[in-house]
Amino acid sequence: MTQPALFTEIKPFPQLQVSVIVPVRDEADYLGQTLDALRQQTDPNGQPIPPKLYEVLVLANNCTDNSYALAKRYQRTYPAFSLRVAQIELPPPQANIGTVRRLLMDEACYRLLAVGNPTGIIASTDGDTVVDSQWVWQIRAEMDNGCDAVAGRIIAQTDHYPARGFHQRDETYRQLVAQAEALLD
Repeated sequence: MTQPALFTEIKPFPQLQVSVIVPVRDEADYLGQTLDALRQQTDPNGQPIPPKLYEVLVLANNCTDNSYALAKRYQRTYPAFSLRVAQIELPPPQANIGTVRRLLMDEACYRLLAVGNPTGIIASTDGDTVVDSQWVWQIRAEMDNGCDAVAGRIIAQTDHYPARGFHQRDETYRQLVAQAEALLD
């Protein structure tokens, strides 16, 4: 596999087990919370997950805000956190989440293979998402139990975009229907 060119400045740690990919596009309002949640990952006993076991790859693509600068500043503020940050400008036909996730997955795969870990895990979240404090540990546990893929529920942040409000109301409605069905069962 040819080495991708986005995250070449810092080599992965030999102990790398999980590479978390985070595509970012104009998400400066939420990115700090996202990175805090990823940096503060613990096991079920509240013990921090060693930063050499997982890394976070942030790719700021076609940003018009300060997402990239914020991620770089975060990287400097927390040097022990295995955060890798890159920036890219894609032509309009390629500037979509599918292309960016593919680029990130290629990078993560290369980095896991580079440390001799062909069964390493590639986990994906978004720059406006706050993962659970045990997210990395839980994914590893499920994969260790034989799962080939792990998925989870996303709770969108409330902001000035009307679509998110509609999504939240729909999500709440569906949760209430599921609870009513469970009670009837």
